[in-house]
Amino acid sequence: MSNVRQLALFLAIPIVGALSSLVALPAITSRFGPDGWAAIAIGLSVGTGASVLGELGWALDGPRRAAVSADRSGRRIFALALTTKVVVLPITLVAAVLAASALAVEYRLDSALMAGATSMLGLTMTWFFIGRGDPLAILLSDTLPKVVCASAAAIGIRLGAPLGLYPVCFAIAAVAGPLIALALVGGSRADFVGLTWRRVRVALVAQRTALSGRTASALYISLPVAIVGATAPLAVPVFASVERLQRMFLMMLQPIPNFSMKWVAGAPTDYDRTRRATRVIAANALIGAVAAGVWIAAAPVLSSLVFAGEITLPIELCVGSAVVVLLTCISRAVGGVGLISLRRTRDVSASAIGGAAVGVPAVAAFASVGGAVGALVGEIVAEVVVLSIQVVGFASAVRRLRRKL
Repeated sequence: MSNVRQLALFLAIPIVGALSSLVALPAITSRFGPDGWAAIAIGLSVGTGASVLGELGWALDGPRRAAVSADRSGRRIFALALTTKVVVLPITLVAAVLAASALAVEYRLDSALMAGATSMLGLTMTWFFIGRGDPLAILLSDTLPKVVCASAAAIGIRLGAPLGLYPVCFAIAAVAGPLIALALVGGSRADFVGLTWRRVRVALVAQRTALSGRTASALYISLPVAIVGATAPLAVPVFASVERLQRMFLMMLQPIPNFSMKWVAGAPTDYDRTRRATRVIAANALIGAVAAGVWIAAAPVLSSLVFAGEITLPIELCVGSAVVVLLTCISRAVGGVGLISLRRTRDVSASAIGGAAVGVPAVAAFASVGGAVGALVGEIVAEVVVLSIQVVGFASAVRRLRRKL
């Protein structure tokens, strides 16, 4: 696959994926209002956090392993990863359901269903195809099932179906994704032979470093809406709106570091990887700055369209969200590409733990005082801490490499 076509497909993935929200959210908000949207948003927030736990850190160190593995060993890594995810799914699913039902004020059952369905996204295997540089497989196995199921839910809700149809369709997409992925990699029963409980347990233990970082990141990335639900319930509809649109926008920017991961990880030496990673970081910083400006202008209009005129974002929320966009773009390159390609997973985990330690109380405290704006300030604080730790780690790795030369 040519680089141009590969990049085009990587760019198409989040654009098509965003359609799944764009077709469903207006139907939800117009039928069930801000309260219905708040319940779904809390379920999405809690479930996303649970899905990160259930994903077991494979998305952090898995792409590099997939990028350097041969076909047969790659299928075995795929089988091992999927098995470990299935083992822990019941735990994360039940926890998500209970948490969402406790946090939601209205439509509690629907919020719990949404949390359970979203927790199943931990089964995703998109990281494997990112490492392989195969965006078409991501499009077929992950993006399209979500779009089809979300479209079906939107149509059903507009025709009078209950709110619970959306999480049900969401769950179908979450299960279909890894099954389609398994077929695309040519997986067979033979790849799962030998996966004894002992080997699965060893793999779970081996993932603890990556998982610790992913777990911490879930606290300040996935759970702010749930935190606001606990500390400032009245701010949930508007904060959940800016948070959801912000994550959709960031999802559209994700292909840039994803596309570069295979290029950076495939460099012949650590010195070459460092040079390539530095170029990727600079490019993402520039892209992030441009994207932040675009976001400030576009977010108010987009919110009015997506939420059927029920919610429109004020400018102060858009500016705060734009800062989060900029910081996240840089962090994705420094941590997700630079540090991971240099096998500095511990630094990425440390940055996530730092962000969670500072960000969670910051979101809770600022939200209780300043509502949605305060919660965004808490997110900004978390992202600044994360990026600072990553920059220090990357600079340390570069200095150590130069001393070896």
